Amino acid sequence: MRYGVLFNRAKTLMPKENDKSVRKLTKLGGKSIGVTIPIELVRELGWREKQRVTVKKVKGGVMVRDYRSK
Repeated sequence: MRYGVLFNRAKTLMPKENDKSVRKLTKLGGKSIGVTIPIELVRELGWREKQRVTVKKVKGGVMVRDYRSK
């Protein structure tokens, strides 16, 4: 999937501490929550800092896509 990232609720055992796919939600101000994306994935997608993306709720999770992707 070259155009986005899909985050979903996985029903798995506790991951290893060094697993780079495990992320924490961070409060950003009063009404927003942020999550970091591994730099390797950002580079693979060709994304850059401050790039506009869309966030959409999908079955079982959230999809983050490049704003220009259809």
